[in-house]
Amino acid sequence: MKKRGSFNYNYFMNNRAQVTIFIIIAIIIIVAGVFLYLFFPQIQTTFIEEKNPPGFIE
Repeated sequence: MKKRGSFNYNYFMNNRAQVTIFIIIAIIIIVAGVFLYLFFPQIQTTFIEEKNPPGFIE
């Protein structure tokens, strides 16, 4: 016999578990991005370089 209302309880517990896993993965991605930014600052400078059009023409 099923308990009355057990389906709703299981549904919400599964929903909460999915949200928790999503939040944990998001935090891991953010922390990894911060570490990459702190330990590899040369990555940001390679994308931001000054263009010298007369240098290309010569």
